[in-house]
Amino acid sequence: MDQSIWLALQALFGSKHAIEPQRYCKDITLAANASATETIVINRGSDFVLCKIRHTSTGTFEAGLNAENRDFQDALIPAAQWGNDQDGDVLDDKLECYPAVVRGGQSLKITAKDTSGAGNTVCVVLEGVNLL
Repeated sequence: MDQSIWLALQALFGSKHAIEPQRYCKDITLAANASATETIVINRGSDFVLCKIRHTSTGTFEAGLNAENRDFQDALIPAAQWGNDQDGDVLDDKLECYPAVVRGGQSLKITAKDTSGAGNTVCVVLEGVNLL
């Protein structure tokens, strides 16, 4: 995680919570032009503050991210606007609420749609911190 983001999160949450870095990873296999939804359950012992999304893929895709009882996006976003495996995206212009806090025990749903016209494997990494 970038040092500047880490320091900002410590300033924002550090006086009330201990924080620790956290990553959630999910592989999504897509048939040509098909969609799939995968779920990531947040650890029950802490809330998760989502700061960045990174991805790798074998083709082009669109994706969306939503939490239980809350939509972060109202439409799928092309992969080119998501951070790649080297330069994660800071999301402030993509999600309607930032930073996105997801309560422990709740789930995040990632919906991906292949736009390459061929089979596609997408690996999504959600980076942030746990609030302990």
